[in-house]
Amino acid sequence: MTLLWERLRYTNIRRGHVVVRMVGRYPWTKEGLSQVPERPGVYTVYGFIEGDRMYHGQAANLRDRLLQHFYKRDIGFFPAYATVTVVSNPLRRDRIERERIERDRTRYNRQLNPDYQG
Repeated sequence: MTLLWERLRYTNIRRGHVVVRMVGRYPWTKEGLSQVPERPGVYTVYGFIEGDRMYHGQAANLRDRLLQHFYKRDIGFFPAYATVTVVSNPLRRDRIERERIERDRTRYNRQLNPDYQG
């Protein structure tokens, strides 16, 4: 199975530093999630309906966290794929996750979602 990078984005060129955020899409299989980078970042889990964002999260190790979701079968839904964005700054990860939850009002995020269905 090949690594599915959607795009590379270069952001925040400050003081000579270039921050590269790698964005990838991975199928919800053990083999697919095993290709997720072991880096910190944020992720979105999608359902089978195209564009159905079900859950947003963040992790210090994206691969380990998504595999935890994969093996924990009582999460309440069965995903189709996940997208990840590598973000090393923890404050920035918090902000990105919060903005995505507020924007999408995902069904399975408890925090910041008054419509939580859990």
